[in-house]
Amino acid sequence: MRKKSTLWKLPLLAILIAILIFPAAAVSAAGPTPVTLILPSGVSGPNGEVTQTAGFTAVDPSAFTVTLVSDTGTQVAGPFAGMFDSYPELPAISTWESAQIISSQPSAWTTLSGANWISSTSGNSGVEVASEGEAWRIFKTTFNVPTGPTLTSAAIQIAGDNAYEFYLNDSLVDSTASFDPAAPVYGIASAGGTTAPFTSAKTYNLKPVEGENTLIIVLRNWNNDGNPNPTGLIFKINLSYAVNNQLDPAAYSASGNWYTAPAVDRHPHWVELAGAKWVSTTSANYGVENPDEGDTWRLFRQEFYIPACADSPSGSIQIASDNAFEFYLNGYLVSTSADFSPSAPVYGPWPGDGSQAPFQNVYSYNFTPQKGTNTLTFVVRNWNNNSSNPSGLLYKAEIQYSQPLRPSGVWWLNSIDHNTVSDRLQMEKILDIQTGSVNLAPEDPLFWLSDEAAKIDVTFPAGDWTLSLHTTADWGSNWEAEVGIWDTAAGEFTPFTSLKSFSWDPASSRLNIILTGPAATVIKGNYVALKLTSFSGGTVITDYQLCGSYLAPPANSPPYPVPELSALILLALGLATLSAILLIRRKKDQAKVLS
Repeated sequence: MRKKSTLWKLPLLAILIAILIFPAAAVSAAGPTPVTLILPSGVSGPNGEVTQTAGFTAVDPSAFTVTLVSDTGTQVAGPFAGMFDSYPELPAISTWESAQIISSQPSAWTTLSGANWISSTSGNSGVEVASEGEAWRIFKTTFNVPTGPTLTSAAIQIAGDNAYEFYLNDSLVDSTASFDPAAPVYGIASAGGTTAPFTSAKTYNLKPVEGENTLIIVLRNWNNDGNPNPTGLIFKINLSYAVNNQLDPAAYSASGNWYTAPAVDRHPHWVELAGAKWVSTTSANYGVENPDEGDTWRLFRQEFYIPACADSPSGSIQIASDNAFEFYLNGYLVSTSADFSPSAPVYGPWPGDGSQAPFQNVYSYNFTPQKGTNTLTFVVRNWNNNSSNPSGLLYKAEIQYSQPLRPSGVWWLNSIDHNTVSDRLQMEKILDIQTGSVNLAPEDPLFWLSDEAAKIDVTFPAGDWTLSLHTTADWGSNWEAEVGIWDTAAGEFTPFTSLKSFSWDPASSRLNIILTGPAATVIKGNYVALKLTSFSGGTVITDYQLCGSYLAPPANSPPYPVPELSALILLALGLATLSAILLIRRKKDQAKVLS
């Protein structure tokens, strides 16, 4: 029995391939495009994102202390002879002078670190002349309480020879008389007075207000029966604050500058994370601390961008650190190692046992980024172990979102010059290389040309062209747009569309334009082109991170510039032709046999 030929199937198969390939390429619609950003520590991200550091500090960045001491910055009025009423009822003092630092002090006077004994006597001796008898001096200092940080405590240490009374913002705080009635500030001095106010300092709590505060101190010196008599004042004010945002780079570096955080060698005890590297503020040897640094805090950050037109952004991160960390998104705390290891707090005193968990394991958190610029920030604390001490951070963040549905085959307007046609701008098929913006001078048309010339003659069907311009302001109707063909040989633009409709979307700052036209053929070697004129001037945003501006051809348009598709079609037609020839020859051979 003769085997039945199957050659007749080849033409059908070839034609079927051509039918399937061409429509699929021609009418495919671009759906939402999923985008994934991987941001690893120590490695540049897809758009050049890198881990940065502001340095480190050995002072807990969650709190700070301000100290004010008695010195020449303190003002003084007096001495006043005789008795007078207490400070709030004193006549207004018109002249204040800088207090003098006393050059030599009686051995009985106490000391306060950083503070000086001050007075208003001549020669900086702090000694009354014999004729002065009893005298009173009034001292004044001002200080500011900022509105940002939270004041957690305020206190003053004070000592005086012989007696003092002091006021904060015109309200009496305390007096030597309150703890030693034998040493009144006003009234008759008791026999012999008292040495208590100057042999040791006493501490009082203060209640300052936000903004400027004024501290007034009235100092009394006893009459020493006509003999020279030492007198003076010493004080030290301590203000402690809790910082509401400890992410200020100035707390970690005097300059407040950010710089690229170097990757460091992985310590053998440190966990690994594929694609990421440990970073620190030192350049090698695991980011080892110097033995004398004690506890330190390091600040790191990495920024990334989500386009304004993105949908459903989400993120997750894996973190490890030596020793403890806090993780923030856009300044808001997401999580901390203290959540799973209370023995390793990021702030406050080290409990002594610590925890190795933050660098032996990787911990995962979810977060929701915002559209626009986002900042991941990390505070890393390293414990003092009085020896060389490794410190570092390891993380890998994954951010996902989708670009919105757009027509298939769009050209993205670019802000760079065309690479083959001078004095023209490019239209690109690839979104992620677009940058910047383009300014249009009034009544001066600009041309965008496809980045490639047509490889074969390409015919676009009749229909609507969509032009979406991301602009900085509403142009109204004071503009003109046309799609056409750029003739390479003649250097001329020939339009084939006219305006059909347009609308302005203030929410996205977009001018959406529909242009319509008949079928048009771009001859091989020529370009698809857009001519745009703003009669009053304007700006077109081309930056892909801001979702750019684009031109979309009519539905069912052939791919452009069609090198790959044309080859496939020609191959399919070639197969059809070959199979037809073989089929004809086969039939002829069969006829000869039968005859």
